[in-house]
Amino acid sequence: GVGSGSHGTLDWLPERGTRVHVLDRRSGAVEVHVVQPPFFFFHVCNTFEADGAVCVDLCAFDDPEIVSSLSLERLTDDSQARDLPRSRVVRLSLPRRGGGDGGGDADGG
Repeated sequence: GVGSGSHGTLDWLPERGTRVHVLDRRSGAVEVHVVQPPFFFFHVCNTFEADGAVCVDLCAFDDPEIVSSLSLERLTDDSQARDLPRSRVVRLSLPRRGGGDGGGDADGG
């Protein structure tokens, strides 16, 4: 309904890490599957291929607290709006033709 969001359908399970999949653009098959330490993100800044890896730059948060922080009530209260969780730019470097858990790295560079 009006005023409700889809964020209520998501579960935060940090003990399971963040799962990242790279798909082949032609076939749709999973080419790479890695599990990263837990993080939450909204925005991808950039993606490119370099040295046999798919690189993804994104704005990461430590947890999904940002979702509840963006309520209209909180954003219109100056005392609360100034204290929003901050993201950091992270680069994931995911080796092509990899597989299994692990691999890739989350790099704050």
